Amino acid sequence: MKIILVAILILILFFCLLSPISIKTYMLSMQKTEDVSSLKELLRECAQYLNKVNCSYQICYGTLLGVIREGDLISWDNDIDIMILEQDEQYFIECMKSRFGKRFHVGKGLHRLFNQFNQYIDFYVYTFEDDIALPKNLMLKFLTKHFKPNKYLILHKFSKDCLLPVQEVKWNNCFLKIPNQPIVVLETCYGKSWKIPKKW
Repeated sequence: MKIILVAILILILFFCLLSPISIKTYMLSMQKTEDVSSLKELLRECAQYLNKVNCSYQICYGTLLGVIREGDLISWDNDIDIMILEQDEQYFIECMKSRFGKRFHVGKGLHRLFNQFNQYIDFYVYTFEDDIALPKNLMLKFLTKHFKPNKYLILHKFSKDCLLPVQEVKWNNCFLKIPNQPIVVLETCYGKSWKIPKKW
């Protein structure tokens, strides 16, 4: 009985204090559908707006991999990954709330934008420590600092010059912001064989 109570308390602590997303946001994400075309439209809509209001961002992880390697989203990917720096976070949140309203969910260092199909963009907030970018969220930062990345933990540390200044690429009739050194970032995340497609 004590073990069950401890487990429940840990779960409550995780969701209330450490989890980067709320329970409501988590439940919404479980209802999403697999449709790459609507994901593309979500990314296009978001990128065009952030470009318009001059809000800094850069695509990352699987989204960056697809755009650089294939010129498009990876066909089996089910979300969009975007990195925001902590120095830009407040302006970013204000802009997103103003434009997207209830579709935009604010978390603890991880924010989400949903479309009508409950697909979403994950916005990872990174902060610099000694010119090394780490996740702002305390739980994600701890995992990134103390565990090696694997298929379940894809977060990584990046040097400042890998990320900044951001570059631009044209994609699906809009421009996307990407890291300053996208190849180095992809090798950090996926190894030297990042050009070879692998379905997780």
